[in-house]
Amino acid sequence: MTKQERTVLCVVIALLLLGAAVKAWRTAHPPKPTSVRRTAEWVARAAAADQARSPFRGTQTRSAECGARNFFRSNGLSPC
Repeated sequence: MTKQERTVLCVVIALLLLGAAVKAWRTAHPPKPTSVRRTAEWVARAAAADQARSPFRGTQTRSAECGARNFFRSNGLSPC
């Protein structure tokens, strides 16, 4: 076997071992499940937080309310 063939063989073996190590680590450390469900309470809190951070606090109240209402309507939900 030539030096170039040995080098290629070592690289292939190293990649296989690296893949096995990554697979073992991911099996031992699965990702945490995330909840994407957005309730009416969550939307209200998010709108309030956005409004509190806004430099135009008084002017965006109406648009935030309309945005929350449109969010619920587009998803077939009731805001109350």
